[in-house]
Amino acid sequence: MLIGVVPGATQLSLANAHACVATTRSIHCWGSDRRSQLSEGAIVDGMVVPPLPQGTTVTSVATGWDHTCVLQSGGIVCFGAGAQGAEFPAALELTSIAAGEGRTCALSNAGALLCWGREFGVPLGAPNPSFIRPTLVAEDTAAFDLGTDSVCTVDRENRVRCWGMILATTGTTVDGDPSQPPGALLFGVPPEE
Repeated sequence: MLIGVVPGATQLSLANAHACVATTRSIHCWGSDRRSQLSEGAIVDGMVVPPLPQGTTVTSVATGWDHTCVLQSGGIVCFGAGAQGAEFPAALELTSIAAGEGRTCALSNAGALLCWGREFGVPLGAPNPSFIRPTLVAEDTAAFDLGTDSVCTVDRENRVRCWGMILATTGTTVDGDPSQPPGALLFGVPPEE
């Protein structure tokens, strides 16, 4: 099924019931808008094009359960249920973004991973879930991704750490280590040959 044609598309992000395609200047989204995750944008070829500041350069788009965030030249813009503002120091150069169920994380070029939104390990629909502002959750990060209710990172020494509600139970718990998020599991990853 052809959804549409987006000239210059550079990235695609899929969520539970909506999706977005990014170009260097805009994003084009379709699907459910029950929590305003598509924004109030113009309709172009059957897709919603959320308004972004004039002259914006889009670096990355991330679709979460019921929100969308765009990493762009002016910072991060979010729509929908995860639209809590994420303010970062101007000197912090962000390189990528990912969204999960009620939370979002962004990675800096120095390897700092900052997350905000619903705390990890708090089930969706829990009464009075805690929302966090952008918080440093990992350093020396080379790669990361978010699941429904967890986040995993690979650091520059090839160690994989996960926390939140994850299914894996074969890792080593690192509770009590102040450099690790509470409940983090550490998995050894052999170095690349």
